Amino acid sequence: MKVTWNEWKLGERIIFCASICAAISLLMPWVDIGLATSNGFSQGTFLLFALFLYPLLKLLSQTPFSFYPALGMSLTA
Repeated sequence: MKVTWNEWKLGERIIFCASICAAISLLMPWVDIGLATSNGFSQGTFLLFALFLYPLLKLLSQTPFSFYPALGMSLTA
């Protein structure tokens, strides 16, 4: 089943945009101290991105969210 942006509710759009922003931020510099810079991957923040995977996968597969896992991940993120 194909899902379009127009069919998503506001909360679903926010989940999608936040996940995309989190993925892009992994590639950007997180530490810049003159001679040394490092991106999100080298800082270990890809573990934080894992918190966005459950809601994103549930959204794209069009299955209902389980309340407690979704709440826990959103509060932690």
